[in-house]
Amino acid sequence: MNAASGLQMEEMKKSALGQTFFVSTTDIPCASMEESTPTSSVAHTGSQPGSQGRAFFAGLDTLRFLAAMLVVLAHGEAIRAHRGLPNILNWSIFHNGSLAVSFFFALSGFLITYLLTDERDRFGTISVRLFYQRRALRILPLYFLLVLLGTILIPSLLPFLGIRYSIPYDPQGVIMWYVALMPFVVNIHYDVFVIGPLWSIGVEEWYYFLVAPVVKYVAQRIHMVFLAVIIVRLGLLCCVDANLVTGPTAGLVTILSFECMAAGGLAALFVRRQRGTSGWPGFVGPRYAWPLVRYVVYTVLALRILMHFTIADILPVYRTITDSYTGTALLDMALFTTLVVDVTTRSVRGDSSVFRWMERCGEYSYGIYMYHNLVAFALTFGLHSLWQRLPLAWGILLYHGALGFATLAIAIISKKTFEHVFLVRQRRPALP
Repeated sequence: MNAASGLQMEEMKKSALGQTFFVSTTDIPCASMEESTPTSSVAHTGSQPGSQGRAFFAGLDTLRFLAAMLVVLAHGEAIRAHRGLPNILNWSIFHNGSLAVSFFFALSGFLITYLLTDERDRFGTISVRLFYQRRALRILPLYFLLVLLGTILIPSLLPFLGIRYSIPYDPQGVIMWYVALMPFVVNIHYDVFVIGPLWSIGVEEWYYFLVAPVVKYVAQRIHMVFLAVIIVRLGLLCCVDANLVTGPTAGLVTILSFECMAAGGLAALFVRRQRGTSGWPGFVGPRYAWPLVRYVVYTVLALRILMHFTIADILPVYRTITDSYTGTALLDMALFTTLVVDVTTRSVRGDSSVFRWMERCGEYSYGIYMYHNLVAFALTFGLHSLWQRLPLAWGILLYHGALGFATLAIAIISKKTFEHVFLVRQRRPALP
């Protein structure tokens, strides 16, 4: 399979789910965007259930930022192509959205499970109500701001600004799905304009809603629940690959990627066992095994990011794996749970100023995800003639530079102003 056929198959998969350039499995989930990450290596500040301590896993914010930029590259170039602008969409670097979302789902599952099990171990219980409250204060304000923009304000402004763009759904008619935190239902049926990426927020919020009481009441058997989720999800994906499940049902099956979050949960239990704070019956191989596994994982990741289509042409086995939902899910779970375990257990952190800058930018990954489609839309519509006149190389560089800079700037401003109002409430100590 050459690059062109790989692109065609990818577009066919998106089409089967009712997804176009604004909607792909490339979006950043929300818990993996948290500004702090728990670890037992730093003292916790909480003194009662629900007041989880704040600490940090070195290296994760850098990975967040890199994954976020892969999403921005993928969506940004796809939007250029959709608008009929010169593009290089056939390059592998612009097709890593699905890779990024798998990482963020795995990281989300890891962080949420670590937080919940840490609270249970320290206090003997979990405050599910306060867990929901923290998630809502962190995620929902910006989520509903984008819903307001995408369903009411922008559709109303387009005619006023003289922009000809036919929104393929009744904005007011789909609001109920967004209010119910089920934006993925809209994605299955429509091209959902600039707010397409919200589907992943809905997937994660429903996972959080289910996982918190499970971790509280199942306790030491939680690893069995995660394993069951993975097995059931893989079975459903096999049915989709075999065309036993089709249409909107297939779209729902493929879009609810709970298996990646469950795999991240298993990774969290493994890390806590290594730190001597939990009792999950994991397996630790010989000393030489882990460096070898780490080398293989980082090599495969680098090749997938930079040379996906080339590798697919050379290795039929790789092509077979990545052309199926089941194979892709298995590969991504293996790669990203290993990556998260490696980074969190080794406290990987770059010492250069570039790494420190990326680590700081990683704190704004949630905003980057939420705003990047809106910025790309504005750039391609507002400066369409400019991108057409520029030589391809200069156009690509200036466009993605402007997209990345503007999105980061908006994300920073948003977090320090609008989101800050709710983050302050999120960080208040729990009341007795």
